[in-house]
Amino acid sequence: MSQIDDVTILHYPWRNYIISAVAIKLPGFNIVAGQTIGEHKRVRVEVFNDLGDGLNLTIHCKSGDVDLGVHVIKYPNGFFSFDFKPNFWGTSLYFCGFRWKDSELKWFDIYVFDRDHPRCSDCFWKIRPDGACQLNYGTKEYDLCYPWNPKLQQYAAESPAALP
Repeated sequence: MSQIDDVTILHYPWRNYIISAVAIKLPGFNIVAGQTIGEHKRVRVEVFNDLGDGLNLTIHCKSGDVDLGVHVIKYPNGFFSFDFKPNFWGTSLYFCGFRWKDSELKWFDIYVFDRDHPRCSDCFWKIRPDGACQLNYGTKEYDLCYPWNPKLQQYAAESPAALP
């Protein structure tokens, strides 16, 4: 160790404790067994069509910097999946636009770090006419249901030409 490092450690032995305490309180810095602060496991998101009546589901998912394109999920056995590594800060967000025959465009935040981590690293969703339902690993049912996002105008304004 150099003299500069020795002096720094002698004069500021408390610095590691302060940095650690601050980091734990920041959003996205959840400590999970076997992981370093800010290090996150890869996430897989699978979306299933549960509309019924043979309705095919058109889906377009993206994040702030990744566009996953437009896909059609056939009923009853079709699905769309993607995987990613959440960002260091724990602010990862993926949202999707949904449309099916005779429906208006709906949209939903399919992955929100604060909601989904550490609940799932394999996140399974069923899309229903009234919203999205996530697999609850505790009950083994799709009973974590959420309504569609109300801010459709924001999605349309960000990518009007790419709407499904």
